Amino acid sequence: MKAYVPDGVIFPDANLAIFGARDLFDESELVASRPQRQKSKVSAFLSDFRDLQVGDYVVHVEHGIAQYQGLKELNQGDGPAEFMLLEFAEAARLYVPLTRLDLIQKYRSSEGAKPPLSHLGTQAWAKTKARVRKAMKDMADELLKLYAQRQMAQGHAFPADTEWMKEFEDAFEFTETEDQGQAIIDVKNDMESGRPMDRLLCGDVGYGKTEVAMRAAFKAISDNKQVAVLAPTTVLAFQHFETFKQRFAAFPVTIEMISRFRSPKQQKEILQKAEAGKIDILIGTHRHPVEGSEIFRSRTAGR
Repeated sequence: MKAYVPDGVIFPDANLAIFGARDLFDESELVASRPQRQKSKVSAFLSDFRDLQVGDYVVHVEHGIAQYQGLKELNQGDGPAEFMLLEFAEAARLYVPLTRLDLIQKYRSSEGAKPPLSHLGTQAWAKTKARVRKAMKDMADELLKLYAQRQMAQGHAFPADTEWMKEFEDAFEFTETEDQGQAIIDVKNDMESGRPMDRLLCGDVGYGKTEVAMRAAFKAISDNKQVAVLAPTTVLAFQHFETFKQRFAAFPVTIEMISRFRSPKQQKEILQKAEAGKIDILIGTHRHPVEGSEIFRSRTAGR
């Protein structure tokens, strides 16, 4: 019988010890590698519907914004049935059968916002939808132009992996998850293409995003480039600094950090070293790299 065994157990009388998955592997790897069940749109909506409270704002596809007033049971001749009661402007009410939940969505906005209720029987909502549809079309046109320009733009094409790159990857003490491995391949393909990279990598804490970033950094360094790593907070910049130092310890890579943890004198010296090409990876918060962004250039491009 095959089954997922998270924790081990010992049977002393039988001289038997069973090792569970958590005893042998990092739980984050198991969570990431376990197959995810696909959620249907209906299940996502039902979850949204269960969160509805009386007084919450909802959007009816055909009629606009209303307030949810709870469920009501009505008898239309063929037995009782449940309906959602929606209240629109001027206390106008609409009963929506639960079989048509696909017409209703919970209103999303900043916390505490109170949108104006729509009027039933007018063209105001239709005009609003038309304006939004036109705005989305205009945005789509702008995006198409932007991405057409990006396709035409020329970026730096990094060469294929070196032996050092393979050694760096082999030094990773964990086994890559399936998603992590695919992300590494995608990022490398981006770097080796002649187009500028346009990729966003998302993942929860402990799912290996930093390792993907460190491999991209090593690939860039291998081609005589400098790397800037920007962190949103000073503490996170320091954590990345320590992580990068440990991971790159076996390789001749110079790593530095610039943030308010450094004195003004130290910051000046670090920037001078980076401009002189003596720092391979510079980790910091947004302020300093933005001020000195001109220092992150190819070493082969001249200074």
